[in-house]
Amino acid sequence: GVRNKTYENCFIGSEAVTAVVQANKSTLSRADAVHQLQALLSTGLIYHVTHDHAFEDKFLFYRFTSTTDIRKTLDGFAALPHEPTGQDKIRYVALMNRYKQFTGLDVKEILNSFYGCQDESGWDLVDLQNWRNNMKRWGFGRREDQDDEMVEKLSPLVLNIDPKEWDVTGDEQWESPWGILAQIAIFDQIPRSAFRGTDEAFKWDDLAIRATKVAIEKGYFEEAFKSTLNQFVLLLPLEHSESWEDQKLGVQLLLRLLSTVAIQDDGFSDYEIVKRLEFSKRLTTAFLEHAQVVAKFKRFPHRNRAHGRTTSLEERIWLASDLVPRWAKSQNPEDARNVIQLPVIPLKRLTRGR
Repeated sequence: GVRNKTYENCFIGSEAVTAVVQANKSTLSRADAVHQLQALLSTGLIYHVTHDHAFEDKFLFYRFTSTTDIRKTLDGFAALPHEPTGQDKIRYVALMNRYKQFTGLDVKEILNSFYGCQDESGWDLVDLQNWRNNMKRWGFGRREDQDDEMVEKLSPLVLNIDPKEWDVTGDEQWESPWGILAQIAIFDQIPRSAFRGTDEAFKWDDLAIRATKVAIEKGYFEEAFKSTLNQFVLLLPLEHSESWEDQKLGVQLLLRLLSTVAIQDDGFSDYEIVKRLEFSKRLTTAFLEHAQVVAKFKRFPHRNRAHGRTTSLEERIWLASDLVPRWAKSQNPEDARNVIQLPVIPLKRLTRGR
């Protein structure tokens, strides 16, 4: 089989050839397209997967690598006394394209996928519109197809972000209210669905926590959004943190938020008021449960396996008891999204002329 990030053997299929020919507006012959693909394969830059692989770019997808590795290689090309030629040129062009893809994360695309909308008009609906239009999406019978679409589209982006390299301090776009929400979407929400039960589910947590604290410092929590649901999204990284200080801050802000929700009833039907209160109760219960677990164990015991940590006797007793909250059973590896479980593919290379 082929495992994540270990694409040592690849094959070129007819769909890949067709994709290259179409990308070049049919100026290439299929034989030339196969030759180009083989050149990229030989430099280890691409792999090809079958139609059942669920990534957005189904035909061709570059190997995962970090922006640091790419920059180092590009710097090496820049130091050459002459323009790259032959295989070096193919590698250079492919790396430049990949680097642009890595660094071209688009806040608008992320939030459209996260909110399930077509444009920014759906990002911050007033609460009445939000609860009427997105009640299922936000916690009352959450739709799996919406989750799947979001994860399939955004998981390739987060996979290629090195937590040690991501630094957007002072960046006007990424530290705007929408940039903060986009960071929380890809660093806190996507990994938990895409990499369920593995350490990568939590790999980007520090980035999400930092984004939340920037938002709080800039006053976004109180002033930036019409929707109280967006305020709640800002708090998710604190709820998921294993730091007791983060938990205390999150609970404090949540209680402040809920005091606002409780008195907002203009324009809502009696049913909607009840449902909003039910949702508020769920949020409060889950948040307090997270805080209680961190207060007791200084961490989340259900993450021990993913992190490779030893589980204490006290933690084992708790994990085996009826006291374990539902959310503490959510990180089972078998529940990970299929989009990240790469398919077993036939290893077959096509030679020129075949």
